[in-house]
Amino acid sequence: MDYLPWLEALARPIVAMFQPEQRVFFPWLLLSIPIGIGVCAYRRRSLKEGLLLFRKSFLSPRMWFSASARLDLKLMVVNGLIKLVASAPTILPLAFVAALVTSILELPTGGGLDVLMPSWFITGLYTLAMFIVGDLSRFLLHRWMHESAWLWKIHQVHHCATTMNPLTVYRVHPIESFLFGLRGVLAGGTVTGVFLWLFGSQLSGWDILGVNILGMVFNAVGANLRHSHVWWGYGERIERWFISPAQHQLHHSYASRHHNQNYGTCLSCWDRANGTLLTSDKDEGVEFGVDEAKIDERHRLSDALMMPFR
Repeated sequence: MDYLPWLEALARPIVAMFQPEQRVFFPWLLLSIPIGIGVCAYRRRSLKEGLLLFRKSFLSPRMWFSASARLDLKLMVVNGLIKLVASAPTILPLAFVAALVTSILELPTGGGLDVLMPSWFITGLYTLAMFIVGDLSRFLLHRWMHESAWLWKIHQVHHCATTMNPLTVYRVHPIESFLFGLRGVLAGGTVTGVFLWLFGSQLSGWDILGVNILGMVFNAVGANLRHSHVWWGYGERIERWFISPAQHQLHHSYASRHHNQNYGTCLSCWDRANGTLLTSDKDEGVEFGVDEAKIDERHRLSDALMMPFR
């Protein structure tokens, strides 16, 4: 029996820092520090005051060692162990979805179109399509998890976080982890299948270390500040197109006036079209969590896992 995958799953909070496809890849974590300090210094109009604010908002032991943060780590490990046994990509491979989509599109003509276009154009269009369709699929599933009574019980595990740090992105119930994995397979497989039908063997994408370059830019430029106490808004004009860390913090807000807003991950145009866009305002210092998160037991692993079934 190969014990290495199990050991890697147990050490997932550390292993993830060396995986480029993960948001907490250590270069992105390191890059979030000068960005965060710069944001805090700009808001305080002082580098010294900015450093103090950043330390309080991002480096405080209360953010990293609270009961809420400890549950983030536990769920990260549990989900890693479960994925060794069953995960969406192993049950439904992306290549199978892509081949199925291509086959369906080929039925009327008996083959692909094999459109001739410059390779740089195909590569750029495929990269952009994967990014946009992936982001739209995340928005739709995220919104559904808030609007469905039972799915909200699953997603509530994530929203019960009362203190946030970059690892809070992994604070999800195993069912939600599976659903988002399935979403990724279906979205990526569909886009790949359509492009294989259109362009055939000319297909390739702009990847760096196996990561879509647009997704890499998102992870590098402040994504780790989304789950933090560093308040960084982009301004209303930019936030009409891109979700800022402050907007996602409003999404996690305990205040009822902020509920069911800002479902987007990268692009905010989906929220704007859906009427759920809330730009960052002067509500700095929002309190995170839901009613049940005030109860310490909600930060216990057993309660988090059983929450959807109660």
